[in-house]
Amino acid sequence: MSAFQEMLRVDAAEASDGAHPAVMLQAALAHGKVRPSDFFTSLIYQYETKGDLSDKQIACITKAISKALPARTSVAVDVSQILDLFAKAKASGIKYPKIRMSAGSVPLVLSMCGSKSKSPGAINVTDGGPFDDNLWFGQIKTDGNFVPSRSATPEVVKVLSALAANPHATAHAYGVRTSNCCFCAKALTDSRSVNAGYGPTCASNFGLEVQWASAADQALPEEIK
Repeated sequence: MSAFQEMLRVDAAEASDGAHPAVMLQAALAHGKVRPSDFFTSLIYQYETKGDLSDKQIACITKAISKALPARTSVAVDVSQILDLFAKAKASGIKYPKIRMSAGSVPLVLSMCGSKSKSPGAINVTDGGPFDDNLWFGQIKTDGNFVPSRSATPEVVKVLSALAANPHATAHAYGVRTSNCCFCAKALTDSRSVNAGYGPTCASNFGLEVQWASAADQALPEEIK
C-alpha cells in the first residue's frame, strides 16, 4: 500500500480524527491523484487562512478524494430496521419518504428507489446532491443489508447502524443538533417537538408515536403537563 493509500484509506472519516479534508486534498494533489484546479487551490487557501470550510465545500472535497481511493471490500451491514421505517411511512401515505442524517460534516440523505428503478424498494444513501451530481455512499437492499460504495466512510456506516438500532434516539439527536426534523426537514418550533427532536406528524408517519410522546412529555415542566 502506498503512502497516499495509507493516509486516505479511511478517506473523509479521518476528518473526525484530526485530518481535515483540506489537508487530505493537499496530499491527493501532491501525489497526482486529483487533477489540480483553481477551485481546489482556493479551498486550500481558504482553509489555511480561515481555518475551516463550509459543509458544501467539504462535501466537494470528499467526493473528489473518494474517486482517487482504491476500491475497498464491501461488507454488508444489517440495518433492516431502517426498511421498517420507510415501510411505515409509505403505508402512511408518504409518496417519497426521506430521512436526513449527517456523518460528521457530510450530509446523508436516505431515499427509497421507485418502482421503475433497477432496485425497487431499496434505499439509496447519498449526500443529497442532484441526481447526476451527488455522492453515493451505497444502498440498503430489500433484505435489510447496507452495501457500501467505496465512498462510504466508517462514520457513514456508524450513523446508519445507530439509526437502525434506535431510530428515536438517532432522530432526536439530529433534531437537537440541527433544530430540524430529520424526516421532513422542517424547522422545529413547537416546544414539544423541540424536546423530542422531531414532530408528531412525522412520528406518526414513521411509527414512532410512543417514543415521541414519551420524550416530549418527559421534557415538559410538571406544572404544564
